[in-house]
Amino acid sequence: MKIIKTIFTIVLLILITIFASQNTLLVTINFFNKSISGSLALLIIVTFILGFFSGIVFLLPSYIRKHITKNKKKYDSNKDKVLETDKETT
Repeated sequence: MKIIKTIFTIVLLILITIFASQNTLLVTINFFNKSISGSLALLIIVTFILGFFSGIVFLLPSYIRKHITKNKKKYDSNKDKVLETDKETT
């Protein structure tokens, strides 16, 4: 599994390098009264990263809620087992 992850990472880095080298066109983004200039590849990569992290931020509450519910069920199950064991020993 570790070798597959390493190979995937290397291939991804090679593809990103090829993409960046082929998209060196200078573009300007105007947002309100500000303008930012940069290479097309850099702007696309930054946009992708911002979208990735915003997706994580929006999914995180439901992920946490799911794990809290799962842990509560485990806790209740273990609590019941302990109470049953305690009743049997007394």
